Amino acid sequence: MDATDDLMSRNDMRMSAPGDRRRTAAIVAGLAALLAANLFLRHVLEDAPRYLYSFLDTFYPNEVPVIFGELPRWRLLLPLRELTGAWAATTLLTTWLVERVLSPAGAWYLFNAASILVAFGTSWVLFRSAVFSFTFAIAIGFGTHYYHAYAVTGGIASYLLISYNMLLLFTFAQLVRGAGPRPLWGAAFAGAMLLNFIGYEGWLDVLVAVWVASPLVYLGLRRMSCDAEARRLVTMTALLTAIGVVYVVMKVTLGFGQTQGSESDVVFNYDRLWPVVDDVVSNAFTHAYMSVSNFLPPSLAGASAMYRLGPDYLIDAQHGYHDQFLYLVPMHQVFHWRYFAGVAVTLLVGGLGLVALRFWREPSPWLLALGVFLVLALVAGPTHTLIKFRPMKAMPVMTYHITVGVIGMSLAIAWLTTTLFRRWQGRPRAAVWVAAVWVFILYGALERPAYLAHMSAQVGLGEGIYPNPMRALVERLGWTYDAPRGLAAYRLAPYRADAVQAQARAVLGPLPGPLPPLSEWQAPGGATVTEVTGGVRVDGDATQFGYQLMSPSVGVAPGTTYLFRVRYDVEAGRVCAGILTGDQQRWVVPPDGSAPEYLFTAGDYDAVRVVLANCHAVDVGNLPTRATVRGGSYAILTAPGVSP
Repeated sequence: MDATDDLMSRNDMRMSAPGDRRRTAAIVAGLAALLAANLFLRHVLEDAPRYLYSFLDTFYPNEVPVIFGELPRWRLLLPLRELTGAWAATTLLTTWLVERVLSPAGAWYLFNAASILVAFGTSWVLFRSAVFSFTFAIAIGFGTHYYHAYAVTGGIASYLLISYNMLLLFTFAQLVRGAGPRPLWGAAFAGAMLLNFIGYEGWLDVLVAVWVASPLVYLGLRRMSCDAEARRLVTMTALLTAIGVVYVVMKVTLGFGQTQGSESDVVFNYDRLWPVVDDVVSNAFTHAYMSVSNFLPPSLAGASAMYRLGPDYLIDAQHGYHDQFLYLVPMHQVFHWRYFAGVAVTLLVGGLGLVALRFWREPSPWLLALGVFLVLALVAGPTHTLIKFRPMKAMPVMTYHITVGVIGMSLAIAWLTTTLFRRWQGRPRAAVWVAAVWVFILYGALERPAYLAHMSAQVGLGEGIYPNPMRALVERLGWTYDAPRGLAAYRLAPYRADAVQAQARAVLGPLPGPLPPLSEWQAPGGATVTEVTGGVRVDGDATQFGYQLMSPSVGVAPGTTYLFRVRYDVEAGRVCAGILTGDQQRWVVPPDGSAPEYLFTAGDYDAVRVVLANCHAVDVGNLPTRATVRGGSYAILTAPGVSP
């Protein structure tokens, strides 16, 4: 039997010895340091207050007064039709109440801290290993699994959910182990069950994970001659199943079903079998891979070329080969992560097989625990596995779908860290190994968010929606941050934001008043202007909103309504036209779109200028813009005191 196989029992004896106050003080200090580091990450480097807002106040402003003012208190413990049938008492509703006291960002900090303490406390009671518990707490508290909260802040409650899931799994395990006092653990299980039951339907992932793991654990317990534990496992699994049946019946009766066309449209709504099979298999691989990749930096999680260099570079580097289908080159990068997913699932399944073989030869609780952890990572997020493939699943970005998988992978990382630490204990490499694992997880917390932003842009969730803590840290240190260039969205076909408007501009004829000739226009930002047939080409910069080309002043009369038409074609990047006052002090028509013409009524100014400016979605990662400008014209529609 390996030296780590009896870890739980030996550590229990060692840690129960009296007088170990220094170790207790060190653990308390370590937890305090973790909480402080997490607060620094969320508050300073991620600048959480800039992104977080009240979810219910924003998306359910009319329902909030009803929920908290008109409904009886007991009704809040049931599915709420005001929240589309969601069960949300211990998640969204609790979050709203905490936000009243601490603000949305304060709730985020508090729930992060709670998950760290729950992860450490539950694993400490089970394993009595400081290395294990600290590693588990770091993985839970610093992984990027709930970054979606920065885009849709209902995710603030996700750290409550993962805490509830950990408590449910923990109390379930304690009752199976027969830990005493039994009434106390029974009450703790009931409390954890209630927190999950009235919190969110995602707790059903725990039930499915128990179903998958229970046969293996049952055989393992019988193999170790733990017959009493095996019987308790059957009893607890049956109890949890009964609770799950009650939950589903109540949810369907009092809440609502998964409707066609919704975000959570289930595969059973297909009327053919093939898409059901394809989507379930794809989701299963995706979720298991997200369990692993959640802790990996971008270079180990998928393709890096598009992320680092941007899609335009990849297309230009092909030098025109098979031009009509060059869009497939960036698409290859979008789906490249699936190679990694196959490797990850193979390693998880293979690892589980090796654990089972070794356990059969040398049964031990420590190996059985690893088997359970790997099952959790593979099961990952079964309720979301039954959801139809959605565009957002084209890349593995929605890790809030896999709470059970995150718990399982975090436990597996803690298991491996502790195993090697125990094997090398007393030698310098033991401490180096533990430090390396912790630094690796913390590095991922800094480096992965920009990659998440890249993935979110490519699957249509939005551009620049997440903070970039690595950039914040680098700049605070006085260094220069080299931003990745793949933060803007790329469509299946080469996409230009003004493609439709460009067609409109091409067919609209000139208006009576010509704008000044292009030879008199200037490039205030230093863009290169080159004469071409029918106009000028402007090779601009990569700034987010920088001016690229500006016309001379065009006189206008206050109170007069004008229509301006500007003809230009965008060839690279994003360029928009706008109307600026003659003194360049304020916008008359901001350059935030690519409209074919611009209507305005002159105010307290006597001149305007036409400006072509960059209009990128983000401030980093942009390639230089390029546009061809073909002039413009204007017309007076109404004069002061004249009806149109």
